[in-house]
Amino acid sequence: MRMSPLLLVLPLLLGTATAREPRGARGPNADAVPEVVVAVADPCPGGCINFVINVHDVNHVDDSADTILHLVDIFSRNGVKGEFYLTGAMCELFLAQRPDIVSRLRSSGMTVSYHVRAPHPLVNGFDGKLVGTDAEREAVLRDYETYALDRRTGELDRTRPGGYTLVRDTFGSAVTVVTPNKDPLNKRAALHVYRSLGARAVVWYHEEGAALAAPLTLREGLVVRPSDIGLTRWLDRGGVEQFWWNRVGRDAAFNPTSRLKERLATWKAGGARGAFVTSLVHENNFYRFGPEGWTLSYYSGKDKDTPLPPPWNVNPEEVSRVRGKDEQDAIWTAYEDMVRWSKGNLRVVTGTELADMVTTAPAATAGPTGK
Repeated sequence: MRMSPLLLVLPLLLGTATAREPRGARGPNADAVPEVVVAVADPCPGGCINFVINVHDVNHVDDSADTILHLVDIFSRNGVKGEFYLTGAMCELFLAQRPDIVSRLRSSGMTVSYHVRAPHPLVNGFDGKLVGTDAEREAVLRDYETYALDRRTGELDRTRPGGYTLVRDTFGSAVTVVTPNKDPLNKRAALHVYRSLGARAVVWYHEEGAALAAPLTLREGLVVRPSDIGLTRWLDRGGVEQFWWNRVGRDAAFNPTSRLKERLATWKAGGARGAFVTSLVHENNFYRFGPEGWTLSYYSGKDKDTPLPPPWNVNPEEVSRVRGKDEQDAIWTAYEDMVRWSKGNLRVVTGTELADMVTTAPAATAGPTGK
């Protein structure tokens, strides 16, 4: 989509404190990754929604694959695209065990992006190798995004491709990346590496964090995925946060389409620009209830509070249960209803379109980007 010639890019001066810093990035180096604001009056009039599926269930590969096929079918028959965030490990497993998934994602035109899970060194608690100068940190990360990660030892197998490079080369691109590490120096190193490998966008905050006046920003030249409204969990009648997929079908307050309509109505009532909505789900949420299967591989408890040292047991005790058919049907019905309603009332986008909102704006890449 071409932006209006009236749009203007207003880069912040390097070193200038920004009004917002990412959660978890405050501290002596909090300005290590300066923000560049792209001033667009209303980059998504009428509102946009990004359907994000985080794919990471290394312990139930067939269930994961079958769920992806079902999701691709939903998006395809509704004429929209979903965005599937794969880890390097999941890409390896699909290539080896379910190549039909690779073919289907390629042929369907869905967007593929990239995220990491333990024991990748960008995951907090597993980042002991990220020390030294920027160049040293970048060298470590480049290796982890080039070669296969041994999930038992955390070391690299340099005889096999892995990480971001494997995902990118398998699918032709990997548009958006996630940098979960809290250390700003590690985040800066990661953005340098990902940008050099071809990434265009980054998840800087989770589901809600865009500034009202300037939702589009850059970090180290990567477009920050904008989000004003998140659709994963909200408070129940007792004041406890609940994921909608755990309550849908049993509590009318946890219908995601109804929640989306409510949030948009509140947003529009304020006369604001069009909202950026993120609908995020993990593939295992459709078929299992409870922590991911790899939780006890890398953490001492279900809450992931205390990382374990290597070597790790990659076939740990099961800490989740299979959802019943009625549960699964309720989730699938609610999800497709949300996709269908969004198709008719919002612009459905992926990281590609979000990045294009910046790169198609006049002079969007001119000026400082923190490099």
